[in-house]
Amino acid sequence: MRRNLLAVAFAFAFVNAAFAQPAHDITLHVDATDVPQKLLHVEEVLPVHAGPLTLYYPKWIPGEHGPDGPVSNVTGLKFDAEGKAIPWTRDLLDIWTFHVDVPQGASSLHVSFDYIESAGFSATDKLLALEWSEVVLYPAGDSSDKITYDAKLKLPEGWKFGTSLPIEAEKGSDVSFKPISLELLVDSPVIAGEFYRSIDLTPPGEPIHHEIDLVADSAAALNMTPGSSEGSYQRRRRNGQSIWRAPLSRLPFPAHAERSCGALRSRASRVERQPPA
Repeated sequence: MRRNLLAVAFAFAFVNAAFAQPAHDITLHVDATDVPQKLLHVEEVLPVHAGPLTLYYPKWIPGEHGPDGPVSNVTGLKFDAEGKAIPWTRDLLDIWTFHVDVPQGASSLHVSFDYIESAGFSATDKLLALEWSEVVLYPAGDSSDKITYDAKLKLPEGWKFGTSLPIEAEKGSDVSFKPISLELLVDSPVIAGEFYRSIDLTPPGEPIHHEIDLVADSAAALNMTPGSSEGSYQRRRRNGQSIWRAPLSRLPFPAHAERSCGALRSRASRVERQPPA
């Protein structure tokens, strides 16, 4: 089911005249410094040629069972090229689809928008559970494993984070991740917060690193009951390795403590929202 992540959206795709087959990756920058106000600021730069361009907002989300990508939470959407604003239209039949005409001479398209976190527990003044599918637009014409992103994340001052994404560089509150396909990007959530804890689950001699990453609204909420929660994750680690046999150097199980609003499951990691004890 994971490999059908964006199947419906791609089924209606056609080859974009304006999207340049990547001589350069798509860059994606998410500014989470206003997450206490439930706002994420997104900027994206795509390599393009002149002509019509169709972009999609993810419609089918990992762990969900319907076309419910939260496009209604996107606000302030803007496109520009060569410093000039470009008009855009929403598709008349599909609200997750956008159309622009890239002008002559443009080699890149700049996209910006804000994402409003829904009422709930994925974003508070102390933590964030970032799902990349909420903060990305992608071009029609290629499958999700063929589109590569250079993703960057700016966190509030002093916050720490956990993710299965390979890290390129860290400087202060800025994190750059190594280039990765759209397929794996949306399958690799990030949790971050003021209160963070990492628990190593790697057995002796195991070549793949396993850990639980925790964020919470308080330091006390990071405590786990020895032998129950940790033991449960050890069992999941063994089961996950048997099922996926993933060639990954790091397999975290991100958990998000003191809150409850469901779970996002993926091959590389899993985000859980747990109620307070």
